[in-house]
Amino acid sequence: MLINRIGFFLIDPRQIDYYNNIFKNLERDEFEIIVNDLASSNEKNEILKYISDYGYNFKNLSDLLRSKQKYKIVVGTGNFTIRSQERNLFSDIKYFSIRLYSRSIGLLLDRSRVSKLLLRYFKRPVALGESAKKVHYRREIYPEKAVSKKCVCFPRGMDISEDHPGTSRTESFDYFFCHGELDYTTISKKTNKPAFIIGYPRYDDIFDVSNNFYNELVDEFQLDRKKELIYWMPSRVDWQEKPDGNILLWAPELSKLQERYNIICRPHPHRTRDNPLLVQKLKEYGFFVDIKSSRNLTQIYSASDYIFADYGGSIFSAIYCGCKLVLLNLPEQNKYVGKGLDFVMRDYLPNFNLLDYDNNKISTTLFHNNCQIWNRHDVEQKKLREYIFGCSLKTPGSIIVCNKLRELLMDN
Repeated sequence: MLINRIGFFLIDPRQIDYYNNIFKNLERDEFEIIVNDLASSNEKNEILKYISDYGYNFKNLSDLLRSKQKYKIVVGTGNFTIRSQERNLFSDIKYFSIRLYSRSIGLLLDRSRVSKLLLRYFKRPVALGESAKKVHYRREIYPEKAVSKKCVCFPRGMDISEDHPGTSRTESFDYFFCHGELDYTTISKKTNKPAFIIGYPRYDDIFDVSNNFYNELVDEFQLDRKKELIYWMPSRVDWQEKPDGNILLWAPELSKLQERYNIICRPHPHRTRDNPLLVQKLKEYGFFVDIKSSRNLTQIYSASDYIFADYGGSIFSAIYCGCKLVLLNLPEQNKYVGKGLDFVMRDYLPNFNLLDYDNNKISTTLFHNNCQIWNRHDVEQKKLREYIFGCSLKTPGSIIVCNKLRELLMDN
C-alpha cells in the first residue's frame, strides 16, 4: 500500500531545524513525519512534543516497518541505518567467513599474543574476536529506502569530503537535494540520478529584521547587554583521540575572554547526550551552555557578534549567514588524512592554534573593531559563499523544496 503523502524521516531532535521552514509551507495533509522511535526515549519525546505543539501528522518508524506500508516519497539525510528484513547472500557469506576466521586463525593469534604485536602495527584488532560478534546476517539499509517508493537525500550541511555523498547513499537514494553549486557539481560527478539546488531552507529567515532573536537569547541566558556575544560551536570531531578534546582543550583559554564578552557554548548535541558531565564542566568555566538540540539555528547566526567554530557544518552556516567567523584548530588536524572542506577553510579564514596562543592574541587581532582584519575577512567570505553556494536564489529554499516535492509526488 502506497501512502500518497510526503514522509520526512526525523532521526533526532536536531533535525527538526532542517525541515521546520519546509513544514510551515506545506499543507498539513500533504506530509507526515516519520519518528525514529528506535532513538533514545528523551530524543523521541522531544520530537513528539514538537509534533504535538504544531499538530503535525506522524507515524513511528517501527510501525511502518511492521505494516510494510510505504510512502510515495520520503525525505531523509541517510545517516541512520537499520537491519534489512531480507536475507542477502553476500551478507551471509561475509558473516560466516568472519566468524570462521575469528574462531580459528583469529583465536590462534589471540592466544599466542601475536595479535597484540599486529595491533600496534595495523592500529586495529586482527583477531576479530569482539568484532565478529557485531557482524550480522542481514545487511544494513536506510529506513528512507525501506519505507518509500522513492527517497530523497536531504543535505546535512557543507562539511563534505571528496567521496560525498558516499557510495551507499548514491546507490540507495533516488534524488539528491543540494545546498549550492559545489555539492551539486560533486554529486553530479558521482551519479546520473537527479539532483536539485535548494539553497539553505533552515536559514530562510536570516535576513528578516523583524525577528527579535538577540533579545530572545538575552532573556533565555540572562546575558549582559553591555557585552558582545560570542557563540562557540565546537563540533563532534570523530577523528580526534578524545571525544571532547576540542572542547576541553580550548575551554580554559576562551574562558579568559568572558570579562569582555558573553560566551555561549553549544557543543554538538550528540556530545552532551553521550557525556552529560560535559555541560557541568563548561559551566564551571563560567560559560553559558546551550543544550537545546532542536534550536532554530537562525537565532544563533542572526544574533551573535562572532561565531567560534572548529570543524563541521557550523563553519558553512556562518559563511552562508555572513557572520564574523573564527576557527579554532586542533593539534591532530595536521595528522589527519582525507581532509574535508572544513579543513580547507583554514586557508581563507582567521584561525588559531592553541600552542601559539597568547592570551591577548585573539582579542587584539580580531576584536576591538579591527577594520583591516574584518574587511579582508568579509571579502574572503563573500568569495567563499559564491564558490560554495553560487548565486543567491530568488525564491526561499523552503518554497523550492515544497514545489519540487509536490512535483515528485505527482510523478510517482
